[in-house]
Amino acid sequence: MIAEVDLRDALVRILLQLPPRQRAVLVLRYWEQLTEAETAAVLDWPEGTVKSAASRGLQRLRELADGWHEAELDDGVHPDGEYLYGPYRAANVRSSAMWR
Repeated sequence: MIAEVDLRDALVRILLQLPPRQRAVLVLRYWEQLTEAETAAVLDWPEGTVKSAASRGLQRLRELADGWHEAELDDGVHPDGEYLYGPYRAANVRSSAMWR
């Protein structure tokens, strides 16, 4: 259980290092488990934009995760002061226990 919490904490900290657009897409698609169409509707983007942002975000996430144990990870706030969802948090997105 402790390892799960540590892994989840590391993932959140790595996600916070992504640009807000990539972070929003990855959280909505893979954490909130929305479809590409649902994610596009929430963000008011074309589906193709969601697909490309997800692809770039996953690539960057992999790059950051390769060295997560070596990186000095921040305290949950992105350097620009935005939290995980940034400006893309929509009222109609299902909430997750993680965000409470």
